[in-house]
Amino acid sequence: MRTAERLFARHGIDAVSLNEIVHAAKTNAAAIHYHFGNRQGLIEAMVQKRQAAWGTVGHRMIAELEAKPEVTAHEVVAVMVEPIAALRAQPWGHDYIRFISELASHRRYAVILHHSADEHTIAYVKQLERITPGMPDDIRLARYAYLRRFVYDAVAAGDERVAMWLDSMGQSPAGWTTGDFIDMLTGAMTAPVSSID
Repeated sequence: MRTAERLFARHGIDAVSLNEIVHAAKTNAAAIHYHFGNRQGLIEAMVQKRQAAWGTVGHRMIAELEAKPEVTAHEVVAVMVEPIAALRAQPWGHDYIRFISELASHRRYAVILHHSADEHTIAYVKQLERITPGMPDDIRLARYAYLRRFVYDAVAAGDERVAMWLDSMGQSPAGWTTGDFIDMLTGAMTAPVSSID
């Protein structure tokens, strides 16, 4: 699974065959078929294996919000960002975040990720409702979907790409924190809704 995670992260899910995973992992095809059945089974196992590393943190953070009589938008958006950003500290974290980013937009396999997070998503959307009470449900869900996707991509890309661009503009990313990232996304989540005629 670790080998598949690394290869999927670096080359994309569709660009890596099971044979390439078998060869890189120095195992045999029978082992993959025995343990996972097929590519989808392997991907499902990969998602489930790492779910505890970030899902548990997210669930705890949501439970803490639910216990508060009032919450800020920054606190609610932090629940979307911090568990994913914290994965960077794990030795496998960067590869896993990139794999999740790939998976989230995959036409066939994205449903695996969505189903694994259904319970979390329902609880999280209730917290979004608390900070955007007048927002239509469809707008709220669309914003959440875009922001979640952006978080996966931005964290997967890593700070080095942003730093490289800022350097080309004669600026430094020094001082930019996860808190600043959360502030930016909070503004996007809570921005006024403009009607389109």
